[in-house]
Amino acid sequence: MDVPPPVRRLGVSAPIDGEQVALFDPLGVSRSAGEGGLLIGVEEWTWALGFDGRTDASTLAERLGRGAVGSVRPEWIRELATRLSDELLLEDERFDRACAAAFDDFRRLERRRAHGAGREYPDDPFDLRVRLGGVVADDWYMPQLEGALAIWAPSGPLPTAASLYGRAWASVRHAAGGFDRIVVLASAGAPLGQLLVPLAKDFETPLGTPTTDRAALAELGVLPGRDQLAHASCRSIERHLLLARLLHPGATVVPLLVGALEADVDPREDERVEEALAGLARVVAMEGRTLLVAAADLFHLRAPGVGSGPKSGAVGAADRRALEAMESLDAEAFAQVAFGEGDPGRASQAAAAYLVLAHLERVDAADDAPVRASNLGYLQCPSPDLMFTAGAAVFYRELAS
Repeated sequence: MDVPPPVRRLGVSAPIDGEQVALFDPLGVSRSAGEGGLLIGVEEWTWALGFDGRTDASTLAERLGRGAVGSVRPEWIRELATRLSDELLLEDERFDRACAAAFDDFRRLERRRAHGAGREYPDDPFDLRVRLGGVVADDWYMPQLEGALAIWAPSGPLPTAASLYGRAWASVRHAAGGFDRIVVLASAGAPLGQLLVPLAKDFETPLGTPTTDRAALAELGVLPGRDQLAHASCRSIERHLLLARLLHPGATVVPLLVGALEADVDPREDERVEEALAGLARVVAMEGRTLLVAAADLFHLRAPGVGSGPKSGAVGAADRRALEAMESLDAEAFAQVAFGEGDPGRASQAAAAYLVLAHLERVDAADDAPVRASNLGYLQCPSPDLMFTAGAAVFYRELAS
């Protein structure tokens, strides 16, 4: 391959042990770069970032060799391009064919299947109700929040972070009057073509099929195109719909994946963020009561064996600052931690939580009833191929008694 095509939009970790980065494909077209992540050498990834679809391997090798410790050979560039193409990670004809086939298969499905049933959680409805009931039981008698507006909870595996899922959802279990619709904004974990990616399919669950609110999706004004394929493999929304179905069975749902924003950016200067906030405001303004759910971890790293290693104190320190920003309802401070420190493991997850936080700031500024936030917990969650940290919070209007 003499002229390497550009690399696709992928999630990319910070260097692991200084030698490798983990790549993640949000569309799920590349199986090797799926949930477990695909490891590649840091130097090779630096070369791949130079692929632009116009420059030949010899020119790339000469250009890259100027800043390298040793020379870079054209055949190394060609071998890397061939390997990445085999993994369906380049914007080339091979990926286009695979993506088109996967998209056609997904588009023909009447409903989005429950991928975690029988794997991550029981597929028997009774067993699942018992299991989920146990998840929220410890916090079942939380005070009734008449002015509940939103919750923030993990996006990672339900069994690993069950206590935080349970605490977040228990906080709105007794919300006076219930909710007419539940908008789940879940982190895609990697950049997508659009910031908000809706799915106009109903989601199957062992507890029944909640109705997707297509009128609310229309208010967003987003045509997702092939990006909606990311819904096929991402389980974050599915996890939250189980609890929504158990606790608020009459509510319609609005499933939204949120693409990652780049590290070292100010989301306030991104036009896509403003468009997303405007769309969310239109949905919340619809008739009936809306609950926003930010399904996003604080830090998230997929890589083989990463969960068995020691946890970084720096991760915990940044998490504490993010939690303080949450409880202070300070979107700017949250953005400084999430995007301003150049950590892709943090930035990849943060856009969903930032959107909800920024929306609530505007509600607080426009309404006489102040918006308050309460942090509900924090966990560091290692598993064999995943290390993530997560928190939970509830946001509510402080109504006059």
